Amino acid sequence: MVKLLQNELKKFKNQRMTRVLVLLAAIMPIADTFLCLKQHLVYKNLNGLNILFGNFLVMPCLFIMSLVALLQTEEQNDTLKNILLSGVSKWKILLVKISAAFIIAFVFVILVWGVGIIGGFLTGGTVYPMKGFISMAISGIAVLFASSPILVAVFIFKKNFLLSLIISNCLLIINFLFTWQLTMLNGLNIYMPICIAYRVTYPYQIIEYSQNLQYGIDALYFAELTGWAILIFIMVLSIGMSLFIYEYQEV
Repeated sequence: MVKLLQNELKKFKNQRMTRVLVLLAAIMPIADTFLCLKQHLVYKNLNGLNILFGNFLVMPCLFIMSLVALLQTEEQNDTLKNILLSGVSKWKILLVKISAAFIIAFVFVILVWGVGIIGGFLTGGTVYPMKGFISMAISGIAVLFASSPILVAVFIFKKNFLLSLIISNCLLIINFLFTWQLTMLNGLNIYMPICIAYRVTYPYQIIEYSQNLQYGIDALYFAELTGWAILIFIMVLSIGMSLFIYEYQEV
């Protein structure tokens, strides 16, 4: 499994997507930094913007795009049959590809956090690098779990590269809109996975507490243990359904 995972990551390294990863990880926090400088905002605001636009918008799109790219590599090179003939089962291939996409997405989170620290010194205010990392990491994991149902759509349409990307990214943008306008779209009464992910991780996003933020914590409150149990269940169910679809698709 480890060797298969290394091979998948090597495949990704040789693709254009790697350059896109580095470019997005640099551009997005830099743009957020300029916005904070213009609005006279400090690091805690910058970190919040990086979480909202990085973790809840760009990162899940990158996760799906990476997975689709890895799936298409086998389709285009027609190498899946050879891998199966070598004795590797389809479920292992799928889990390795999903794991590789998870790693790629999390590398993006780390890169955004690193660039965000530099932006934090420019914007001023007290910088809490470890709190910033914890908030980025926890919210990133929650978003990946909440976005996992889109894996089912990816595997249903995996034979059509373009259609798979269009459908999955449209679903991710809808997810982001509910997160961005959580109260305006009545998201507090809609138990979408992405809304639960935002509400459960919101207290971690506050890296510099102030009394006026307590109202937001109270309003967005969702039982942490229940929330994580739901997100983990959704992830396991989504991967299970993806395995079932992938197992019975023609090679």
